[in-house]
Amino acid sequence: MIFPYIQFLFNPRLQLRDVDASTFLTELQLNRTYPSCGSDLSTWKVVAEIPFLDRALSLPLCRSFFIPHSWQHKNVFGMYKLLRRIPK
Repeated sequence: MIFPYIQFLFNPRLQLRDVDASTFLTELQLNRTYPSCGSDLSTWKVVAEIPFLDRALSLPLCRSFFIPHSWQHKNVFGMYKLLRRIPK
């Protein structure tokens, strides 16, 4: 059985083809070298953002157990952003 999220990855009908035709865009911004659509502030406005734990850059022990007052400082976070296109 193929899980639904796996089907989404390989289904071209469900993937975004033209970012220029979109009004809203959700994006995960991590500390990586590739560019993001949300970095173009002349085209996109951030409507909402929430932190997201970056598994690749956080230590396994630190991300596995919640320890008050130190968990957030010892893990690395990216930002999930909801972007809205700025009308021209």
